[in-house]
Amino acid sequence: MKLSQLRSLCDKAIEKYGDIEIGAYDKDYAHDVEGKADMHDFKLRILSGGGTLPGESIDGDEELSKSPKDHYACIFYS
Repeated sequence: MKLSQLRSLCDKAIEKYGDIEIGAYDKDYAHDVEGKADMHDFKLRILSGGGTLPGESIDGDEELSKSPKDHYACIFYS
């Protein structure tokens, strides 16, 4: 999924339901979700080339690398 598609889906959800909570859950256990508390918080990180961790956070104020060629986004949950 491209970031633009994720943003579009988020915009549609915000329009319809307001600024609601979002979380992540393993698809193999999707039927176990009964409420917000069952989901895991997640972080969006920008990785480059070989996937050097921890990658770059887009949550903070630090400046991000400007060359998107070798970069990709990954959602981590804990």
